[in-house]
Amino acid sequence: MKNKMTAAAILSLSVILGGCGSLDQIKEKYIEETTVEPTVSPEPKERVYMDQLSGKVQSFDGAFLSLSSEGSVYLFDASRASIETSHGLIAGDTVSVIYEGRLSGEDASGVQALKVVDELHKEEELTENVIEGTLVSLTQHSLTFTDKQNRRIVCPVPGTLQYYKNGIRTGGRLFIHYLGEIPDVDPGEGLSLEVPQIRVISVSDRKEVPETPRMTKNVKITNEYGDQFSVATDLFKGTVESFYGSVLQVVPEDGLSLVSADLSGARCYMPGGFSSGMGVRLRYAGGNGTGDITSATVYYAFGDDPADLKKEEMPFSVSGEVVGLTANTVTLKTADAVRVTFLTDSVPASGDLLYGNQVRITFDPDAARQTNILPALKITQ
Repeated sequence: MKNKMTAAAILSLSVILGGCGSLDQIKEKYIEETTVEPTVSPEPKERVYMDQLSGKVQSFDGAFLSLSSEGSVYLFDASRASIETSHGLIAGDTVSVIYEGRLSGEDASGVQALKVVDELHKEEELTENVIEGTLVSLTQHSLTFTDKQNRRIVCPVPGTLQYYKNGIRTGGRLFIHYLGEIPDVDPGEGLSLEVPQIRVISVSDRKEVPETPRMTKNVKITNEYGDQFSVATDLFKGTVESFYGSVLQVVPEDGLSLVSADLSGARCYMPGGFSSGMGVRLRYAGGNGTGDITSATVYYAFGDDPADLKKEEMPFSVSGEVVGLTANTVTLKTADAVRVTFLTDSVPASGDLLYGNQVRITFDPDAARQTNILPALKITQ
């Protein structure tokens, strides 16, 4: 029998081999010692319960998502969830939250949101709305206006198409085209109704924005007596640094010092809004012939059109402090107190972001027309 020997055979072999080794060594070499491993039963795995809830978006602050469903409101911690919706998280849009755990009534604190997706059988699609208002103030990232009910409304406008034929002036009439819902509530006297969960498509002092506004070298102006005459203008090129009210701060193309331009009387066409870093062309007259537009009259202000640029050339950016994170989004709070959320799927370094970080995010306004979560192209810390 293979590798098995009787005691007598072992004894005989030990005599024959003599000095070749001890009996223990021979046994170790020739005797097969077999052991049977005990069978260990695997411990039963704890069952993971997963479900989903569909509802209408109420609010999103960069980490927590509020949904209204069948008369109840649920607040989900989405800080570890992946946002995978076609319009971002716009107020009134129907989405589904896929989560792990079990809801306890309206309390969602005991579940873990994994994904936020478009509802499978979505019946209501988002439609474009328009509201007429009066301009209160305009910054790079926010628009404040009063509506016909005299409510003061604040909405985000990063990357939003803007056109003002008669300049940017407080008290001027505006038409705001947007996706989402503006609540039918009165914020109260002296207070503002903030609507961060809408996506503003365009802002203009005209009902419709012309497709190709023209910038001419000579402009016709009318003096106080009603006389018309033509004025030749000079061209200024630069890069937007900031914007507030009607004052645009620009870095000249051939210099480093900031100059300011008053756009209260200028025809403005900004296809990508007033984003930092974008190129701008100004037609102006005056300035004592020195090229200084601070004391000049600006007649035209045209910004870069994202449709004419390649993604790697996109100059449009938003800077701010990180105040919200999910698995694939980051929310910044800007210097003008606006929250802007970006999708980070295409940015490998986004995992290094932490709350409180100061960052600049570059994005493509054209790719963000129909969503309030703007696709990020680059993140710089």
